[in-house]
This record gives sequence, structure tokens and C-alpha cells, in this order.
Amino acid sequence: INASASTYFYINTGKQPFTVVAADGQNVVPVETKQILIGMAETYDILVQVPDGKSVELRATAQDGTGFSSLILG
Repeated sequence: INASASTYFYINTGKQPFTVVAADGQNVVPVETKQILIGMAETYDILVQVPDGKSVELRATAQDGTGFSSLILG
């Protein structure tokens, strides 16, 4: 794999914390956080609690700040 043009991404939900329950297919001791850094081919299972009647933005931002993508949950 030529990773010379790869980008790491910050995954966050703004002010709403989420819980990481698995990393690369392996269960982990649950960790509550507001942001993780994810690289190529890494996978994380997370639980996001969406408050009743509200929404939460799940955002992936390139580590170098060149762009982002987001998903609205709720």
C-alpha cells in the first residue's frame, strides 16, 4: 500500500461525548471521549447517544485541516 498521500482524520461529535467499544474488530474497555484520531484501514465501533428531540453531528476532519465531511444523527 502506498501511504504517501494518506491522511489521518479527527472524528468528533462536537460537545457531545461518545463511547468507543471496539478498535480494529477487538472489544476494548469502553472509553468515553469527544474525539479520536483515525488512520488508514483503522476501524472503531462507537456508541453515540442522541438526546431526545435533538441531533448530533458526527464529523471527520482531515488532520491537516484541508477539509471535512459530516453526518447528522437524529
